[in-house]
Amino acid sequence: MALMVQQLRRILPSKQAMALVLNRAPRAATTARQAEALASQLKLPVIGSLRNSSNYLNAASQGLGMIEMHGAHYKSDQGDIARIAQWCTGKTPEKSVRQFRHISPESIALACSA
Repeated sequence: MALMVQQLRRILPSKQAMALVLNRAPRAATTARQAEALASQLKLPVIGSLRNSSNYLNAASQGLGMIEMHGAHYKSDQGDIARIAQWCTGKTPEKSVRQFRHISPESIALACSA
């Protein structure tokens, strides 16, 4: 993991910020401690966590993003995405989600491939 972060730092422009997002992470104290240890080792902030939820499968099966889903049971996951979008865009949560949809797919792919 540290090697991948070093490679990304070489590839990305010097002003480009990097952070960690936990994917399919259980909401447990053990996970949080492990994430903080990794963040400290890599010198990167943890900006969000996407839980292991069937909500994402439901949205994908309808060809929608999580933000586009309706219902109270989606609010927690939508809040997680809004916090990540806020960090990525530097905007307020409402504006960041709209702007998050326009982030370059190449940037997302680069981050996902790491």
